[in-house]
Amino acid sequence: MPDSLRGDRDGLLDLGMSLCVAPRFAEDRMTFVRDFPASQAALARISGPVAARFEAFWGGLELANGFHELGEAAEQAQRFAADAATRCARDSRSGTPISVSLRRWPLACPLRGVALGFDRVVMVAAGARSIDDVIAFPIERA
Repeated sequence: MPDSLRGDRDGLLDLGMSLCVAPRFAEDRMTFVRDFPASQAALARISGPVAARFEAFWGGLELANGFHELGEAAEQAQRFAADAATRCARDSRSGTPISVSLRRWPLACPLRGVALGFDRVVMVAAGARSIDDVIAFPIERA
């Protein structure tokens, strides 16, 4: 096991998802994974040990992810501080504080959002095996 993953629960969960879980999803339909561990949803609302976050897959390919956004400024500030401390403990170069204005929290209305990988949807629709087959400027041509 790489040293970077020793004692890193979220890193191990990500590794398990990418190597053991996602490759077993049915190739001919959507699979939704929801209720992620709270530690894997920095901006999402949390209820007990899980966060209001989801990911949508086609086969083992992640197409989209989304969450129900946290709306409490104090909680968000605590999460940012904890994340900065964790990054600093791992690597002193990555402990730079995040500069975000929290004055607009709490939000007037609950927000939810979904980030869709359009290039991935095109890849599935075209039956392409690689994202390089559907994007205009793959890294090799940059």
